[in-house]
Amino acid sequence: MKYQNTDTWRDARPAFLCDVAAIETWLEDRAAQGYRLVDFKGTNGIFVRDEPTPCRYRLGPLPKKETAPAPELAAAYQEMGWTYAATIGRAFHVWRCDDPAAPELDTDPVVQAEGYGYLKRRLLRELLWAPLAVLLLIALEVWLRLGDEFPLWSVLYEQAPGILTLWAVAIAAALAAALWEYRGIRRLLHRLKTGVPLDRPAPYRWQKCLSKIMTVLIVCLYCSNLASGLLGGFWPMSDPEEAIYVDLAALDPGAAVERTSADFKFHELAPRMYRTSQSSAGFARSLHTEYYHLCAAALAPALERDLLRWRTHYGDSAMEQLEGTPLDSFWWREVDGGQEVVAVLGRNVLLLQYEGPADLRASAAYLAEALEN
Repeated sequence: MKYQNTDTWRDARPAFLCDVAAIETWLEDRAAQGYRLVDFKGTNGIFVRDEPTPCRYRLGPLPKKETAPAPELAAAYQEMGWTYAATIGRAFHVWRCDDPAAPELDTDPVVQAEGYGYLKRRLLRELLWAPLAVLLLIALEVWLRLGDEFPLWSVLYEQAPGILTLWAVAIAAALAAALWEYRGIRRLLHRLKTGVPLDRPAPYRWQKCLSKIMTVLIVCLYCSNLASGLLGGFWPMSDPEEAIYVDLAALDPGAAVERTSADFKFHELAPRMYRTSQSSAGFARSLHTEYYHLCAAALAPALERDLLRWRTHYGDSAMEQLEGTPLDSFWWREVDGGQEVVAVLGRNVLLLQYEGPADLRASAAYLAEALEN
């Protein structure tokens, strides 16, 4: 239970609305602990401190879209010993009774089932809308990414690791929750229509844990954009030798390498990424490499295309593709007194930016050996 202010506390309800007996048992346990329900905000019950009191809570399904029960219904229930406590979303009115001798609100399960028509129809609409909303969300993300000139490279270079997995889990959880809720209402109605009353008390602690997990997931989703800004970049490596890179001295035997630095990153689509820089004395010769080890070779052509577009994005000359090499693809060009190469082998992609006298067009065999790692 989370402290809100001096007199009021919040507590998340059990995860599934259609587990009516579990929610009722949860509220009764809170009352026995000295917390009286006064309102609902989203999935949280709002409680005030009260004397610990054994009582009964019952959930009555909404007969139509409304925020509070009709006054005549509240008055009739008041005469029976039941007072209105709160409304849970667009699903249930919550009634409380402190008199153990007062009669139950519903004594005939078959008649009780007839009151669930509006709620069943609403849950069915939400079940149909849930996959549609997911598809629209995915379509929007794909459209935005395809509108980017370098969609895959941008994701790998800018997106923090774990965000794709987080969204996949969130989408799967949303669909599973919608299906579970509709399954729950069908099972509840089947039980009531066959004349079997609800079992009380009912277990609810596992649903409470599930509610906390869902809350953490929602918070993580809200923080995902911030995470990309803070954690989306590359991180320095203390030992550059642990990176996979092309050695300047191997490409240019006359270069005496004095400085080497390396950064790394990982992503669901590229488990290993390294960005390295090497230079000789006075920066007379230098080499910058970006290595991408993709999770599947099918992604390599997309990343290759993005890198080619990126390197010619500002009107520079297009790269020349060299044939007859041990690489799957080998692109080369001369630019600004240096050379650039994009090399692909299997699911490994390499970008090189070199300044020096060596001709990188003769380096295909060495690059293929480097990319076999």
